[in-house]
Formats: sequence, C-alpha cells, structure tokens
Amino acid sequence: AEARRQRAYTELAPLAERLRRTMARIHADDPLDIRIEVPAGLRVACEAEDLGEVLGNLMDNACRMARGRVEMVAGTEAGDVLIRICDDGPGLPAEQLRRLGERGRRFDERSGAGLGVSIAREIIDSYGGSLAFAQAAEAGLVACIRMPGVPGR
Repeated sequence: AEARRQRAYTELAPLAERLRRTMARIHADDPLDIRIEVPAGLRVACEAEDLGEVLGNLMDNACRMARGRVEMVAGTEAGDVLIRICDDGPGLPAEQLRRLGERGRRFDERSGAGLGVSIAREIIDSYGGSLAFAQAAEAGLVACIRMPGVPGR
C-alpha cells in the first residue's frame, strides 16, 4: 500500500470541478453558490478515488450546512497541497468543533451515520496528511486539508 501511495497522484482541478457539478445536482433544491478556486496543474500525492472520497464527504457536509455559499480553495505551501472547504452555515460551538470527526459522532441530525468525517480523516492520515476544522471568519465552518504534493511533475 505504501509503494502504491508513493506513485499515486491526482490532478486536483478536474476532480474539484466534477465534485462541484455533482454537489450542484445533489443539492439542486438548495440555492447554493458552489465556487472552486484550484490552480490548473496542482497535483496531490493521493489516488483519485481516495481524494474523491475525502473531498466528496467534506463538500457534501458543507453543502448540507451552508446557507448559500460553499467554496473550495487550494494552493501550495512548503511542498504540500492545502485545500480549504468553507461554508457559510451556522458553524459549531467550540466543544463540538473539537470532537468533529469522532467515529459515529454527528452534529447534524438531518442525515448520515456520522462516519464521513472520520473516514475522510483516516484516508488523509494514511497519505501522511492532516485534517483540521475551524470557525470561518464571517460564519460557518472551514475544513483545512493538508496533503503531500507531487514534486517534479
């Protein structure tokens, strides 16, 4: 598995655009402005299926909680790829924010089994990345993903 991870990479922009279209269809009844700001050519050291699972879970959560806007922004820092998924929903109190991602823990009673964030965290950890959450500056929540970039490609 480690050897596979070392050779795997995914171009982020096309995946992000597919996810934007998918989320727009899934949440068609909600008036959401889903924005993607990902530079062309940005590659993540992660298999496409795994990265799609991570970003799909986090984007779907953001869309379910958003009042009107969801945004994915990506860039690089020190060889890593940084991806932020932001929504303008109600956010979470500090205690819930600390516990976000515990297996089976749900703070949204609308749907789901409470596994999406913990699965995303496990996938990210398996590639040597990290996942953190913070309150957004204005309103809502920010999922901050740090994944290894792909050097020299």
